[in-house]
Amino acid sequence: MPRAVKTLSPSDLNRLLTTLEHRNPDPAYIRNYLMILFMADAGLRVGELVRLVASDLDAGGRLIDALVIRADIAKYSRSRVVPLTHRLRQALSAYVTEERSTWASPTAWVFPSPYRRTEHITPRAVQAMLALAGAEALGRELHPHMLRHTFGTELARRAPIHVVQELMGHRHISSTQVYTHPDHQDLKDAIDSLGRPRV
Repeated sequence: MPRAVKTLSPSDLNRLLTTLEHRNPDPAYIRNYLMILFMADAGLRVGELVRLVASDLDAGGRLIDALVIRADIAKYSRSRVVPLTHRLRQALSAYVTEERSTWASPTAWVFPSPYRRTEHITPRAVQAMLALAGAEALGRELHPHMLRHTFGTELARRAPIHVVQELMGHRHISSTQVYTHPDHQDLKDAIDSLGRPRV
């Protein structure tokens, strides 16, 4: 049986995002909010997140509606397309408004290092940011992969497993099956349904 993965509940994710929203319009918090949404609403791995470039998001002055995760940054070199949620598009628009003028070329890092714009932010820096944000919002440290797991788990409750596999960029369906684990609410809903008349 696949081992259950650690995820955030929808309410915990909202608390995390709300905490960051209250820091606006500080550019660092706009950036942090967007990075969290790319992991939680689009399922990016932290290694994919930090290697996004301007042309991934900004197509000839128009913001994208779906993100193409390029094969050269994706695990197993498996490119995939993930449509953006409404709140992710809004966060992207706010960030690009701040950053577009600093993108010297289509290959400029979306999330540059705060110390040198010619380098991208490191996965360790993203992890440290999320640990601090989690401690402030939820009283516990969070890890980037928890956000990706949250994305996969929420998808698995709404879509067929092969759709989840495609959006997660998994080679094997067995990797996707970890997101089909039931939680307490799933079990309660199943038992409650036993008392309902069949339609």
